Amino acid sequence: MLFTPVLFVSIMPAAKLDKLEAICRTLLESPNVERKVDAKYIRKSAFAKEVSDRECKVACMIVNALRPFIPRRSERTKSDGSRTNLPPPHVCLRAPFLIIANTIFRITGHPEFAREIAPHASTGRPNALILGAAGFYQALCRSGAGYFDVKDGNGTPITSIAKVTNPTENKEAVLGAFLDLRRVELTCNEQGIEFSDR
Repeated sequence: MLFTPVLFVSIMPAAKLDKLEAICRTLLESPNVERKVDAKYIRKSAFAKEVSDRECKVACMIVNALRPFIPRRSERTKSDGSRTNLPPPHVCLRAPFLIIANTIFRITGHPEFAREIAPHASTGRPNALILGAAGFYQALCRSGAGYFDVKDGNGTPITSIAKVTNPTENKEAVLGAFLDLRRVELTCNEQGIEFSDR
């Protein structure tokens, strides 16, 4: 189903493709469109006679497929105090586009361009999940009930992420609170790799 629109759109003139892309984006982000979009609605939104019925149907399929995953525009205040009506930026909201792009790359014979959605652990890939001192601190030592307290080499509690990386010795203190660093170093030496605090 994804293959047909891709082949169809690839032979379309750039100006028409830009117009349909703008229509799709507007309909996807609009807070006023609640119902499923049909080809007639797309044609009405296009304000152009050069958009064919077939092109409207493809745009309709795209809008209806992506609609549940796209945040609606709403007025909100940014951190600098200015107002915007853009959708909230979040990496998880881009996941459907990544999945579609990956599928298109594989179908068209270019799997080398596909991006991974998450790290994949495997026996041939020991660094599937890179977790450094900062990651350990954020996951296990944040302030609040139920988290661990970690101290630096002088016995002073590490209370912020900035203190984990500065001075650099604190990285070892955080990791040493949870790992047997001597054993880690021995294992790394046996394998011919360097630990590097992650």
